[in-house]
Amino acid sequence: NALPASFLSAACYNLVYLELANCRLATLPTGLAKLTPNLRALNLNYNFLEDVRGLEGLSRLRKLSVVGARLKGTKDIIRVVRGLPEVEVLDFRMNPCTLGWYLPLLVKGEEGAGWAELDARFRRGLPDGVYVGRLAYRGLVMGACGGVRVLDGVAVTEKERAKTVRVLRLMG
Repeated sequence: NALPASFLSAACYNLVYLELANCRLATLPTGLAKLTPNLRALNLNYNFLEDVRGLEGLSRLRKLSVVGARLKGTKDIIRVVRGLPEVEVLDFRMNPCTLGWYLPLLVKGEEGAGWAELDARFRRGLPDGVYVGRLAYRGLVMGACGGVRVLDGVAVTEKERAKTVRVLRLMG
């Protein structure tokens, strides 16, 4: 259902979960953090968002999903997640800035194959430059919010954290 960006006009102090998937949002409500200060989970999948700066200040958020939007660059993503100290799960797949780094979500796995296994197979087939770009992006997100456990549907491991630190150091 289509919602105007002004749908949230009064503070909702007890709101902890907000599902806004496929609501045709092009912008986020002004002052979202002040209107929903206790929000823990936010699903903004499949909207027309080109900008996530409206999420700044949602410091209690633990889960954020913005799959299939129109985010063109990772710089604003990194800036916003830096202000989410409690976040554990982030998902920005199927945006212009992350396309090519992950298997399309529409892909069906083999019987019993989990997303992690499919992603590992896909990741091994990436050209070196694309893989380094993905690793750098994941490393920047991990550095911005150290508590993230799952990023773009893939569990964050200590081995990956160490590898991203080395890659980012080399990139300088």
